[in-house]
Amino acid sequence: MATPLSASRMVSALRAEGLRPVEYRSWRTHNRNHKGAWGPVNGIVVHHTAGRNSLNLCYNGTSSLPGPLCHAHLAKDGTLSLISNGRANHAGSFAANAFNAMLNESDNHPRPDSAEPIDANARTYGIEIENLGNGRDPYPAVQYDAAVRWAAAICRAHGWSADSVIGHKEGTRRKIDPTFSMDKFRANVAARLSGQGGAAPDVSAPAPDSKPNPPKVSGHPARYQVTINGQRYGYGAYGPHVTAVGRALVSAGFGRHYKSGPGPKWTDADTKNYADYQRSLGYSGSDADGVPGATSLGKLLKRSGVRTVSVAKLVSAAKSNPPMSGTPVTYSGVRTVEAALSAAGFLASGRVDGHFGSDTVRAYAKWQRKLGYRGRDADGIPGHSSLSVLAARYGFKVSA
Repeated sequence: MATPLSASRMVSALRAEGLRPVEYRSWRTHNRNHKGAWGPVNGIVVHHTAGRNSLNLCYNGTSSLPGPLCHAHLAKDGTLSLISNGRANHAGSFAANAFNAMLNESDNHPRPDSAEPIDANARTYGIEIENLGNGRDPYPAVQYDAAVRWAAAICRAHGWSADSVIGHKEGTRRKIDPTFSMDKFRANVAARLSGQGGAAPDVSAPAPDSKPNPPKVSGHPARYQVTINGQRYGYGAYGPHVTAVGRALVSAGFGRHYKSGPGPKWTDADTKNYADYQRSLGYSGSDADGVPGATSLGKLLKRSGVRTVSVAKLVSAAKSNPPMSGTPVTYSGVRTVEAALSAAGFLASGRVDGHFGSDTVRAYAKWQRKLGYRGRDADGIPGHSSLSVLAARYGFKVSA
């Protein structure tokens, strides 16, 4: 349980996560506290609006359902408007099994049972994301990213995990929102909380990711090239410098779009991973289209370096971490290996946390089986041979 954030603390938390919230009208005193309790709070509920131009509706509500209808409204262009500080008419009643899973931060969010005895309006924060909710209306990347940052900001402020985030459809059988996968959304929130592109230290707009007038693109990732320090980058570029960028992205935790690891030819996967990295720096629009600019590339290559992972320390972590409570980091090299396993498609990005837990053991076992190992040789405990192959493919070194 937690005391609800004050209006000022909410604004500070959102800004620290790289957002620029709009304080809409009298949001600091706009609430339904006169109708019932507000707090203690136990979680976060994600909704979609099922309509367009819904900002005023979310603030005012209707005659049958008075506003505020949420705590924050998120427009298609990523504009986050603060609607309420206090109790809001956003969630209604929740099933006890669903609410308790959120309360206990369970990684299993069950289908809600039919009984709905919990007053979720009193116990949860809610966001309305502008979307028609028909399964065809897209959530633009800038909008989705802002939703992840909003949820992560509140989780970080309260010390909650991403499993404190629930979709409206997961709290009650009455609703279908949001239409995107909540498992994926929680994984994205967990990734931010674990430091993959974590909270932006500076909420002012970053300097432009300098590159020459990028063309407008639609229907596919950006497919143009730029020249930086005499090297070509972008779709179709080729050379060892492209591999170096891919490996740096994986090392930094931005390799989820690779199917078989970075290579010397720049593909759409490189573009998508680079766009994730640019957004982590606070860029948006053409500055986050996945084609490098001199500013972002310099930061990436400066921080990447070739890392060395100790087999002995990794084995110790793999054997000691699973039974540990929480996700303590016992060896920094674990994150390097997890990032490689994630890029290889064996570990969810939200599990790249530096803790060699049971999910990482299972992921490493899959990697061992891919190499042809069986039985005890594929138990998820790294060996020098299997780790060396992973290192060669994903750009790190191995020591005893």
